[in-house]
Amino acid sequence: MNYDVLEEQIRTIPEEYFPEVFNFLELLKFKIIVQQKKKRSLRKLGGYEGQIKIADDFDEIPEGFEENLICHFPQKSFMQFALNEISK
Repeated sequence: MNYDVLEEQIRTIPEEYFPEVFNFLELLKFKIIVQQKKKRSLRKLGGYEGQIKIADDFDEIPEGFEENLICHFPQKSFMQFALNEISK
């Protein structure tokens, strides 16, 4: 659709409705801006892949910290520990 067709349509609308047409066009422009921002803000998954290294001992309790823990779970994950406790 080109401007000539739109202009033709606008000419058929009585002037008393121009404020509504104007408001609709403003709303449409706002919608376009929001959609453009959404497209730009979407991040690609895996963008930092290979750039971050987690230490091999990440899950280990730091030396000398054991006594500060309220409870110490075995080397299993908490979920495994909880499931074992429930099934007892």
